[in-house]
Amino acid sequence: MDARDSGVNRAQKQPSDADRLVVVITDAWEQVLGHHDFGLDDWFFDVGGDSLQLIRVHAILSRELPSWNITISDLYTYPSINDLIPVLSKEPEDGSAEEASAHAPA
Repeated sequence: MDARDSGVNRAQKQPSDADRLVVVITDAWEQVLGHHDFGLDDWFFDVGGDSLQLIRVHAILSRELPSWNITISDLYTYPSINDLIPVLSKEPEDGSAEEASAHAPA
């Protein structure tokens, strides 16, 4: 299963904030890992990631979602996309939920 397939038909309804976060995180993983052969429940280290690559993912997420204040510790504590989404789905520090939508495909 491709990580972008979150079970939401984007043609029928507007993506939720969680769906947009999935796209941003998935894109970061793909950039760093160099492939998209992972699912939403796969752990980063089980699909070929290492500690240095996790730091690169952190840098991308910090750039793409600066209001969320994601830590490297968060990425170790929540090693899959599905583990991380509920944590990030809470309001960002400045209360702006629009940030993820700015980076989501139209």
